[in-house]
Amino acid sequence: MHRSYAAVLFALACCAVSHARATPHPAELAKVGGRIRAEPVLDRDGGIYIASDDGTVRAFGRRGRARYVVQAGARVRATPVLGADGALFVGTEAGDVLAIEPDGLVRFKVRVGAPIVAALARAPATKTRPELILVAADGLYAFMPSGALAFHWVTPTALRTPPVVHPKGFAVLGTSHGMLLAISLEGRLLWQTTAFGAVESGVAIAPDQSIVAATTLGSLLRFSAEGRMTAAVALPGAIFAAPLVASDGTLYVGVENGALYALSSSFGPRWRFATHGPIRAAPRISAQGLIVFGSTDDVVYALRRDGSEAFRYNLGSDIRAPAALGRDGTLYIGTDHGALYALEPRTSFEKENQQKRQP
Repeated sequence: MHRSYAAVLFALACCAVSHARATPHPAELAKVGGRIRAEPVLDRDGGIYIASDDGTVRAFGRRGRARYVVQAGARVRATPVLGADGALFVGTEAGDVLAIEPDGLVRFKVRVGAPIVAALARAPATKTRPELILVAADGLYAFMPSGALAFHWVTPTALRTPPVVHPKGFAVLGTSHGMLLAISLEGRLLWQTTAFGAVESGVAIAPDQSIVAATTLGSLLRFSAEGRMTAAVALPGAIFAAPLVASDGTLYVGVENGALYALSSSFGPRWRFATHGPIRAAPRISAQGLIVFGSTDDVVYALRRDGSEAFRYNLGSDIRAPAALGRDGTLYIGTDHGALYALEPRTSFEKENQQKRQP
């Protein structure tokens, strides 16, 4: 089951792809007073929500027109989540959870026991359970939209990874002391298993409902929905960016050595794409089927499924948060110098660059 990192590295080096260069100019949608470490949040009407290290949460309309600014009282690095009623739920490094109404009024603000640094999650309501907002801090908290606490499952150390809701109806999250936990949405521990290293990123759920976790030792692990490890591979660097599993089972993961790796569903090597800085932003797949991710080399990349480069943007500052993908293909991405960019759909740009390269 376990592949050596030397074998995978050799195989990926043999199938590394060449870089095409394209440098169009993105549109700066907004500028804030601190780093943007949280992924932008988009609603169904084209609204955009961003949170940053300056302690603000901002909402914009479809064309970037400001709707509200809320002072959260502390840095916000955890990606917020939208509730079913349109309220935005936010966690701060001071350990506060806020619910912000669509008009910018604060519905509630409650204090938990530790800083909130990982993305929040939403568990939709079912016939037997109300909607829950899941927050990782000194354990897993579940809040109702009213602010009432549904449960708090305590962990020995503070959590740095976001909860991910599994299709079977439980939350999965990793810990800094090397465990993977499955907690029911009623607040009961279903199972726990060792991950053989600190888990500092969110897990990914594969199409077959298996769970993929990554560690700071460079291990990529696959577990069944019941917590049994079924595959493992070692990559040459710590992993802080959450892996992504595509609908065909292909796995994409960014590593601290500055490379994005593509692996088959059985963890076999497919290709490797190198950047010039550690990758802390999880990849996303666009409506055009491109793998989009940012690097701390200031560049956001878009790759085709074969690993060749479709386009890139140099944004002039480190990128540590994933891009949000609009319905029209627009990419929204924040940077360490506090700018939110809207990057146009690239079909036309790609055609333009192809024409320029033709003799």
